[in-house]
Amino acid sequence: PVEHCLELDKQNLWIYEIALNTFFIVHFIIRFLAANDKLLFWLELSSIVDFFTVPQVFVSIVVEQTWLGLRFLRALQLLRLSEVLQILGILHSAGSIEMATVIGNFVGLWITSAGMVHILENTGDPFGDHEYEGRHLNPFDCLYFLLVTMSTVGYGDIYCHTYLGKIFICIFICVGLVMFTSAIPVIGSFIASQSKYNSSFKSTDGVSHVVVCGHITKDTVDSFLREFLHPDRDDVNEHVVFLYPSFPTSELEAVLKRNSTSVSYFKGTVLDGGDCERVEMREASAVLILANRHCTNPDAEDAANIMRVISIKNLSSRIRVVIQLLQYHNKMHLFNIRSWNADNGDDMVCVSELKLGFIAQSCLSQGFSTLLANIFAMRSEPSEDEEVATWKANYLLGASKEMYTETLSPAFVGMGFHDFVLFCFEKLGLTLLAIQLRSKDGHLHYVLNPCDENVKVEPGSKGCFIADSAIEVKRVFLYCNKCHNNVNSPEEIEECKCGEKGSSKMVVPPAIVNVDENETCIELFTPTNKTRPNLKRTATKLQDLMAVPGKPNMFDSTGTYYWCETVDFDTATVDRSKAEQIVFNNHIVVCVFAESNGPLVGLRTLCIPLRASNLQPSELKKIVFVGDGDYLRKEWEQLCNFPEINVMPGSPFNRADLNAVNANLAAMVVVLSPIVQAADALNDNQAFADKEPIMASLNLKAMSFDDVATVLQREMVAHLSADGENDSKVSQPNRILSMSKLQEISAVLPMITELVFDNNVQYLDDEDEDEDGIGFYETQPFACGHAFTVSVLDSLMTATYFNSDVLNLVRALVTGGVSAELEAQFAEGHEIRGVEETPEIAVFRRRAKLTQVPLFEGPMKEFGEGRSFGQLFTHALKEFHIVCIGVYRLMGGSSSRRYVITAPNADFALNPNDLVFALAQSDFVVLPGS
Repeated sequence: PVEHCLELDKQNLWIYEIALNTFFIVHFIIRFLAANDKLLFWLELSSIVDFFTVPQVFVSIVVEQTWLGLRFLRALQLLRLSEVLQILGILHSAGSIEMATVIGNFVGLWITSAGMVHILENTGDPFGDHEYEGRHLNPFDCLYFLLVTMSTVGYGDIYCHTYLGKIFICIFICVGLVMFTSAIPVIGSFIASQSKYNSSFKSTDGVSHVVVCGHITKDTVDSFLREFLHPDRDDVNEHVVFLYPSFPTSELEAVLKRNSTSVSYFKGTVLDGGDCERVEMREASAVLILANRHCTNPDAEDAANIMRVISIKNLSSRIRVVIQLLQYHNKMHLFNIRSWNADNGDDMVCVSELKLGFIAQSCLSQGFSTLLANIFAMRSEPSEDEEVATWKANYLLGASKEMYTETLSPAFVGMGFHDFVLFCFEKLGLTLLAIQLRSKDGHLHYVLNPCDENVKVEPGSKGCFIADSAIEVKRVFLYCNKCHNNVNSPEEIEECKCGEKGSSKMVVPPAIVNVDENETCIELFTPTNKTRPNLKRTATKLQDLMAVPGKPNMFDSTGTYYWCETVDFDTATVDRSKAEQIVFNNHIVVCVFAESNGPLVGLRTLCIPLRASNLQPSELKKIVFVGDGDYLRKEWEQLCNFPEINVMPGSPFNRADLNAVNANLAAMVVVLSPIVQAADALNDNQAFADKEPIMASLNLKAMSFDDVATVLQREMVAHLSADGENDSKVSQPNRILSMSKLQEISAVLPMITELVFDNNVQYLDDEDEDEDGIGFYETQPFACGHAFTVSVLDSLMTATYFNSDVLNLVRALVTGGVSAELEAQFAEGHEIRGVEETPEIAVFRRRAKLTQVPLFEGPMKEFGEGRSFGQLFTHALKEFHIVCIGVYRLMGGSSSRRYVITAPNADFALNPNDLVFALAQSDFVVLPGS
């Protein structure tokens, strides 16, 4: 009842009522004494609530009559729920504070209004024919009635009978409806935020996990998981944890659900220690940081990722970090982090460095960018049921091979490197690229095709191989002399239980077996007394031709690349008339699309491999940059000490400029994509991101250049000496080519175009026969080495995580041998000084290099006439210590394009017009016409 008589001796609950209200009086007095503004204190909500609730309790005791009155106003204290919970230290996050505020306001208003309806309906109207004739309505009915009223449902089973009740409901609807509609979305959002994405990761015993953060989108996650979870990876027992500040999009959720057994996603950031603890970052096997390759400000993106590294290292210096950087010059900031430790597995994948390195190696051996990109990326072997063109079948078979490293069996200890290469090729079906050696300071490092013939397999060494799967490479670890010496097939090599693996060293036959034209497998040999007269004679001849009396070759202080005195930008700049006088030939044209105020591309990393010290002077091709003069002037500070570099201020679209630098006679034309324009185009259409390189490439293909013979004749005239005699020593070796050969070579302009997005490759060539929807690596421009995109480098993040040696090997192959010492000099910003060749530099120069060996001329010419790749592999290794790793072949028919075949099988038949990719010694050079 609303009102009834009070009997304190029978109603024990009143004792608690009196105690609570006594507490409220004391609390009121304390608040009054502590209030700064005594007058304002009387108008506070808490004071008003006390006025209407506390006195009537004590009045009821005196008159022995109780009335509910306005005691329901006590529920208004719920409006301070958030404040109280914060004072108690229960709430910390902004979301939980907002949720507590909304709930407190909603519930406080709901209960208070229900109390008002309850008192009005049970008391009745004080006017009319039936004064104070109320009805019995319990508090729960009132709560139910107000809730359905706020939700606008209004079932009509309960409603107000009194006029005062109806008036109050009219007022309540205006306030309560707004409160209800604003509270429900907040409550729903909070409940949704407490989903699995805000929970904590629980690791499983025996399963390690890797945390991936940075730039997380549907495309990056899809690409990463394809590589990380590829079936070719042997015994991958890893769980991938993505950490990103926002909830996944619906497209990203679809990718996560497809890989739900191996992938988890959590909302958070590595900059928050709490989020790091949620994903058990301390126990993670590594943290991978992905960069946004399409950002408008690469330096800002790198800075953000470096801050993530600092946060991770502050959490624990032992956490392994693999980071993706966009700009080469930002590498120095990572070296400033004291806990950054390469020995712990910390590593960086510098996109600009590797991208330009790949392109540079393609300038020296066209198509190599495709070959290398395929061997460190995971590709599935093509289906035998699928009918494809012959060229594509050969290409896909090679593209399905990958780079692996494996510990070598003790059976191979003491075996010479080149003997071991041949053994792996013939008996194990593997192509060995490099071997792990221990330096004088005790550090392990990989050496590509070492020039020192005394290099032997050491105990515990690892090798780097090209193979179809990790299972095949495992054979070099399982090989046993006792059990596997007489096996006829690599598949027969399995783990043995004899316990004598490697108990005796490999016995190498002392004699060299001649190559039989009808056999594809050659017996092992030891080139103990063999010399390489053709190789040495060729190298010496070229050095004599290129040597300039009184001007010895100069190198940087580390001996990494050829160096020259600082050349002024204006001196290196050529206009059209000056370019026509120079008559460029067999050079490299680089088309640069960059604005004067745009970020630096870092052209130095393109030039270092083209001026690497392991190249012979005759192999140094002139480099001509065509682009905005103001931008190239900014880059020139890092290019001024490279020899034979010119700048043509102009536009890569201008045919007059391209004709002036003889683009049709170039050994390679490089078209680089812009940075800022590509990023801005994302707001419109991805196709527009590559409009400049695509249009420039099509423009070059459509140009009608002068007759080749006329140009060469003009060049010969330009090289006449002052007394009228032809300086044959300089001009002829690179020009003794038949007209038929010239026409064959110039049929397709050697060109490599950088693209921002894979899909835009369809616009690059209107003559290809690519089907819609195929992957970038299956397209003709990529298979031919005519197109390159940085997306192929995404595979390196996964490859580096599983095997840190892979990134070091790739760097050694594409960067020209850049050492930590040289990077430290770049980081300091000091001027690089040149030195003459010293004994130490001479030794460093004798590192292996990538090259292409033609089968239509030169020392390998005989193998282009019906011989096999296995026979060529054996002969090249025996005679020249060359490791053949692929073939660059014409597509056939009317097409004059070539495509890449990676590590073909031993019985693969060769054609007379093939070019062979090889890891050769530094002094190996093939003369035209030899």
